[in-house]
Amino acid sequence: MSWGILAYPLDPAQPSIPQAEQFSPWSLDGGRKIVFTSLPHVASDAVTKLRVLIAPVTAERDRWQAQA
Repeated sequence: MSWGILAYPLDPAQPSIPQAEQFSPWSLDGGRKIVFTSLPHVASDAVTKLRVLIAPVTAERDRWQAQA
């Protein structure tokens, strides 16, 4: 299984969550997944959002490694 993130800048003029982000993660063939996300312009806020996104991926990776 592999994961990817497509991050793009948050548009403050568009307060709603973009549709691509609402339906994340998107599944691809071979068990691959990709997450679409918009990131705030303030670096510390962007880091916080990325950490929240990466935490479940890391937990899933750890479960996979434990089973191997």
